[in-house]
Amino acid sequence: MESFWHDLNYALRLLRRSPGTMLAAILSLALGLGANTALFSVFDAVVLRPLPVGDPDRLVLFTWQFSRAQLPESHSGYNATDEATGKKTSGSFSYPFFQQVRAQNQVLSQVFAFYPLGRTNVQADAQSELASALLVSGGYFEGLGVRPLAGRLLLDSDDAPGASPAAVVSYAYWQKRFGADAAALGKSVFVNGQPFAIVGVAPANFYGTVDYTSTPEIFLPLSRLPQLRKAEGDVLADNDSWWFGIMGRLRPGVTREQAEAALRVPFQQEVDELIRTKNKKDAERPDFVLSPGRQGQVPFRSRNSGPLLYSLAVVGLVLLIACANVANLLLIRASARQREIAVRLALGAPRRRLIRQLLTESLLLGVLGGVAGVFIAWWGKEALFAWLPVDYVPRTLEIPLNLFVLGYSAALCLLTSIIFSLAPAFHATRVDLGQALKDAAGNVAGGRKRQWLGKSLVIGQVALSLMVLVAAGLFLRTLTQLERTPTGFDPQNLLTFQLDAGLGSYPPERIAGLYDEVSARVARLRGVKFVGTTHHPLITGIVATRSASFQDYARKPGEKPYVFLHAVSGEFFRALGAPLLVGRDFAPLDNENSQPVAIVNETIVRRYFNGKNPVGSRMDFDREYQGGKIEIIGVTRDMKYASLRDDVPPTVYIPVRQEGTDRATFVTFLVRAEGDPAALGAAVRATVRELDAALPVFGLQTQNALIQSSLEEERKSATLSTLFALLALVMAAIGLYGLLAHSTARRTNEIGIRMALGASSADILRMIVSQGMRLALLGVAVGLLGSYWATRLLESFLYEVKPSDPWTFAGAALVLAPIALFACWVPARRATRVNPTVALRYE
Repeated sequence: MESFWHDLNYALRLLRRSPGTMLAAILSLALGLGANTALFSVFDAVVLRPLPVGDPDRLVLFTWQFSRAQLPESHSGYNATDEATGKKTSGSFSYPFFQQVRAQNQVLSQVFAFYPLGRTNVQADAQSELASALLVSGGYFEGLGVRPLAGRLLLDSDDAPGASPAAVVSYAYWQKRFGADAAALGKSVFVNGQPFAIVGVAPANFYGTVDYTSTPEIFLPLSRLPQLRKAEGDVLADNDSWWFGIMGRLRPGVTREQAEAALRVPFQQEVDELIRTKNKKDAERPDFVLSPGRQGQVPFRSRNSGPLLYSLAVVGLVLLIACANVANLLLIRASARQREIAVRLALGAPRRRLIRQLLTESLLLGVLGGVAGVFIAWWGKEALFAWLPVDYVPRTLEIPLNLFVLGYSAALCLLTSIIFSLAPAFHATRVDLGQALKDAAGNVAGGRKRQWLGKSLVIGQVALSLMVLVAAGLFLRTLTQLERTPTGFDPQNLLTFQLDAGLGSYPPERIAGLYDEVSARVARLRGVKFVGTTHHPLITGIVATRSASFQDYARKPGEKPYVFLHAVSGEFFRALGAPLLVGRDFAPLDNENSQPVAIVNETIVRRYFNGKNPVGSRMDFDREYQGGKIEIIGVTRDMKYASLRDDVPPTVYIPVRQEGTDRATFVTFLVRAEGDPAALGAAVRATVRELDAALPVFGLQTQNALIQSSLEEERKSATLSTLFALLALVMAAIGLYGLLAHSTARRTNEIGIRMALGASSADILRMIVSQGMRLALLGVAVGLLGSYWATRLLESFLYEVKPSDPWTFAGAALVLAPIALFACWVPARRATRVNPTVALRYE
């Protein structure tokens, strides 16, 4: 320890003696470590962190695997796909199965169910707004081991028939809606028209057991589902409706494998009963799997771990560049200290003792860089949190630098300190004592032989920088291609908003009339040209599909191709600015009492009618409308509906009046404005409020804003990649500059001789610049080769851009070349100012 403190004290004196080089090394390391720590903090919070509950490792999640969705007919909750087997995993079960397991199981101490109700209309203090709700069984909070922040949580008695309706709100919703007022406890609110009393507030860090992006704001008893969603019927009694997630807590001494074997029996009995009642003897039998429940049923984590892993890989490359940069700076510094080291060796210092001293100096740099990196990470994680799309990291999620993340940072700091200091330490202690003691600057020829390590580090830096730059270029080109993708309709001057009368007390027979009245009133507003309706807004990733067959379509026996199906109003196409190509538009007479009609897109015409005019042809669906065939009355152009990335699928539009009895209760209004559509927002809200103050308007934004929102992930990925690429370029330029500056300083005597013999400043400039550019070009060649293989991993993130796109590769090389040239020019320019007389006396 005495030797260590002596080495540490000596390292501090050296740091004060040459602060420029040391600060450059510390800053390079701090940036690399800070970026890694910040991104790992996000990765830990989103992908690795368990639920904030008691003993999460004892929780288990009910799932089942299947290859094709034949059994049951109604289910939801897909949360993963096994890429090796191609099987899907669902986390949804029937409510009768849950009741059976809860009553008979011997392996779980607690069993609880939940169902994300999603968007609900919450009315409190005569004000209505949308909130996300999670329906939970009575033992939900007790099974998770969650304690209330205020009041109490839902109990088994709250979920029993005839119980007083109770609700628990999240901490964030309690703050937002009630100002964290304790008087909110006991207050009555109306959820989808049903009264509930708030009995408690969930803890601040509890986000439920479902997807992060649908964090519940209010928790309600599961038994209230029939009253809250009347259109869905009594799914609690239906064995064929598998909608509910189920979790449990293992009894002491019971393993997950034992519990899975025990619970597979009632699951297979449930499947056998369903096959018998539905007479589906050839149906696929799903496999029951009891999965770890420490993270809940969070499909978001597995779905979006890929982009975050890519980002970690990119910042890992940045850290490698930083380490190479620091190692190069230390190598240059050690080379400048060869005379000192030679004297120490000549006086009898053991080689391992000098290596330990040099490692201590490097460790000091690593610790200082790590401390600075933690501060950068603290700021960087907040900036990264704000920049990442909401689909990556919900705004309600807390991302602290916890002990696990700090441990990761410390381990990373120590590891990089050791790695980047070993080579310079071994290199510095392998000196020719006779030559080093004779020459203060070192023998030129010998120095050149020993420069291979520094040159290799510079080549590696340039290569890694180019790889990061190529990745950024591919993301930028993807964003550009998406922004230039034609939508097939005119998004300018188009306002959208949504209503869901099913969240209120409206009976189904009144909903259509309500929406007609809203359309009529909005159409009379000043500055409005057309008002159309559909169910799902455009370019939001939401679609509806249905199998269909077409008259005279030559197909395989039994084949019914799937098409996208949209129920729209008569003004839909005019509001979109997409007039029909052939045929007529929907008319008021196209209602439930008339011949069913449809308008198809160009893709259907090409694929199923060989480009011929389909007007007058007939089609039908797996569930016919009004008991008859549907007549095609028109053709519209291909329009992007769900996503800009997807190809335009076969699409069928039907009149909303002919949608049938399973008509959705929500609707999207499309308002074509004469000027700025955003200026109509206040008038639209006021119009709806006049009709019904309890009916909330949501999704009010322009179509252009919707399109830009759909590109948020691509835009921020491109921005983040570009920032990392710029950081990598700066570090590579510093490394190249440092090597050439050191090499030029060592060759002062040689440069003086050349100038004394008649070499001009241009000759010296050309010689040094060419030396550096040869290294840079070799690094570019290695980087292009590495990028050719590495960018294949990015193919799923790209759009209409090949991973080996030559224009991107060439552009990255052209961006790097002038930066490398500038890094070479600065020390070369300094060398041309050497006075030959001074240089010849240098030794």
